[in-house]
Amino acid sequence: MKIHMKYTLKKVSGKKAIIGLEGIISGNGENDIIMNLKGTQSGDATVDLRNGWATQVSLDQEIKMDVNQNGMTIPMTISSTISKTSKHQ
Repeated sequence: MKIHMKYTLKKVSGKKAIIGLEGIISGNGENDIIMNLKGTQSGDATVDLRNGWATQVSLDQEIKMDVNQNGMTIPMTISSTISKTSKHQ
């Protein structure tokens, strides 16, 4: 799977920066499974400018795929929200 990301500086305030995230997801299967996969993700990251640490990240993601195995094709759609909060120590 590959994710091609675009990062955009949206705002700088005090000791934090807000960075916009946009990604295109693609991929093909491995082994005996043939899988066509396409999707997108977008969101924001808050970065501490003192150390470069991403303290908060929120991403919305949607992936569509067709899994082909043993002569059967199974269409799938995955929608998710990813949230991360962390501290630099």
